[in-house]
Amino acid sequence: MDLPVTNMLALVVPLPEISRFSMPEPFKGKQFTTWALIHGTTLEAAQNILLEGFIRPGNWSFNHDYSKSDVPTFWCLYYMGLEIGRDDKIPDWAARKLMDRSQKWGKGEQKVLIGALYRGADSHVSYKGGGNEMAQVHVANCGIVTASEKYTIAHSNHVGLQYFALKWTNLPVENGDDEDTSSDVNYRGKRRRRSEPKEEPPDTAVNSESAKP
Repeated sequence: MDLPVTNMLALVVPLPEISRFSMPEPFKGKQFTTWALIHGTTLEAAQNILLEGFIRPGNWSFNHDYSKSDVPTFWCLYYMGLEIGRDDKIPDWAARKLMDRSQKWGKGEQKVLIGALYRGADSHVSYKGGGNEMAQVHVANCGIVTASEKYTIAHSNHVGLQYFALKWTNLPVENGDDEDTSSDVNYRGKRRRRSEPKEEPPDTAVNSESAKP
C-alpha cells in the first residue's frame, strides 16, 4: 500500500478469520460508533500480540511517592484513531490515512503497525486538558476518548485485531544505462546499440613492405 504523505510503502497482511482474532462484543453491547485504530510496536511485542490476539494495556510504574507514580490503567492503550462508518472491517482509505498519520506523528518509528477496530455504544469524549492520565481514567465510562496529544485511547476489551503491516521508504527506481564502471557484466542497458564502424581496406602502398630483390 502506498503512503503518499510520508513517501512510504506498507505491506498489509490481513489476519485470518479464526477465534483468536474474532471481534469482541461492542462496548455496552451496541454498535453506534466505530473507530479504526493503528498501534505501532516492536517486532517482539507484535509477536506476543498476534499470539494472544489481544493488545494489552501499557505497563505503568509504581513509586511509594504516589505523585511520581503512573496512573494504573487496565483497560486502554494509545492508538492513532479515526472514526468510520458502522463497518466490521477497516476500509482501505482509513488504513492508508492512519498509517500515514502514524509515520508523521512519530509512531512510525516502530517496526510493526497493528490495525484494530473498536465498536461501542457511546460517542467518543475529547479531552483538551488534564493530560492523558485523566483521559485514561474516563475510558472505563465511555469506551473511547481522544487526548490533547492527538492520541486515541480505547477500551482494550472491545478492540479487535484486523491486520499487521510492515513499512519501508519508497525509494525512487533508477533506470540508468550500463556504464563502463558497472560491475554487473550480465546487465544489458536500454540504450540503442550503435552500429560498428566499417573497417577501411589497408593501404598496401603505405603499409606493405617493399619487395626485396
